[in-house]
Amino acid sequence: MTALEDRLRDATTATAELVTRTSPSSSVPRSGSEPAARRGAEPVAVSPASLARERWHQRGAPQGGEGRGPARWLVPALVAVVVLLVVGGTVLLPQVVGQSHRPPAATVTPAVSPARYFVTNMGGAGAGYLEIAVRDALTGEVTDTVPPASGTVFSAVSATADPLVFYVKGNASGDAARAYRLTISAAGKVVSLSEVGTVSRPEGGGSFAASPDGNRLAFPAPSPVTNGKLPPAGIDVVDVRTGRATRFTADRPGGTTDLSWSADGRYLAFQFSDMGARQPADKAGLWLLDTSRRGGDLLANARRVVGWSAGGNGYASSILSADGRRIYAIDAQQRDDGTPVTRVIELDAATGKQLRVLFEQPYANHGNTIWAFFSMALDPSGRLLMVVDAVGGAYRIDIATTRATRIPFLRGTIPNSIAW
Repeated sequence: MTALEDRLRDATTATAELVTRTSPSSSVPRSGSEPAARRGAEPVAVSPASLARERWHQRGAPQGGEGRGPARWLVPALVAVVVLLVVGGTVLLPQVVGQSHRPPAATVTPAVSPARYFVTNMGGAGAGYLEIAVRDALTGEVTDTVPPASGTVFSAVSATADPLVFYVKGNASGDAARAYRLTISAAGKVVSLSEVGTVSRPEGGGSFAASPDGNRLAFPAPSPVTNGKLPPAGIDVVDVRTGRATRFTADRPGGTTDLSWSADGRYLAFQFSDMGARQPADKAGLWLLDTSRRGGDLLANARRVVGWSAGGNGYASSILSADGRRIYAIDAQQRDDGTPVTRVIELDAATGKQLRVLFEQPYANHGNTIWAFFSMALDPSGRLLMVVDAVGGAYRIDIATTRATRIPFLRGTIPNSIAW
């Protein structure tokens, strides 16, 4: 039963009780009797004017016996009508004049990152600044820098779930790579940069990823060429507390890039470029590795999300979402009218299906790259992406709303690695 029905029922019951209790003796004083207002032990002073009004109201009232005229029920009936109109109007009027009791439509609150600062790496010939730069995620301003030690070049940076802790990979002379832990303050200043001594000689390439808890680092396995032959591709997962490495090795040579962890530290997304070697090169694609396994066959312990033919470009900077259900990636695509664009897309990690376009820019030829932007990072909350473009800046993208805000890089050229 609705609230309106309840109110109408209560009003009707109250009116019925009023009609039942109303009688000539109670509603109209009989001739020769005292008015009800003056019944009692104490005498009441009454003005002549009030007596005159009372006599006027008693005109036409039945004298003695039961009243049979309309005066007996007319007033209660009018009261009932008024009550019903008031109750009905109270319930129906707001619905008629604008649904005033309906709550306002829900709005999406803009995402705010717990990490005010992100880190970029400038390295390589012609980069301008061979350094790690700490940058304000709202303005792009450089708040502090760390130059590499003599004879060392920083090659990549990676973030943890702690917005103040990052990892850095550097290459020393002779291609001896090292891992470092970088900590910053809440004001964006460098606190320390210390070498992780338990991690020895990781792969010298740029791609690596720190687990969200900061306890493990994932590297492409070393792949030196021996007698003109490429070794099998692989991924090493190293515990920085003990130095123990768990190795996953493929059954063929290839490359493993764009490593990215899920928030629980179990799954690792990576792209695999298949080089075949005496077997069909049919395993290229974007994969998810279950790192809870004890090592072994890389592809047998992983699941391919999206595949492409050998030699295909794949994606740039693919990133696994915090819950492991989505993958964000940079891809070169075309609009319906054929215009080439570079897009940030969202994929279903279960099926590989493209779900949304989060951001796009028309293609611009910046030399030997097909991308308008090519480096990307996810913030610790999993709600924002930072995408570096090719013209000295970055875009902060709200994943829920797809709203993009450009952040100028006020110093330096395009970084080759970014972590948030």
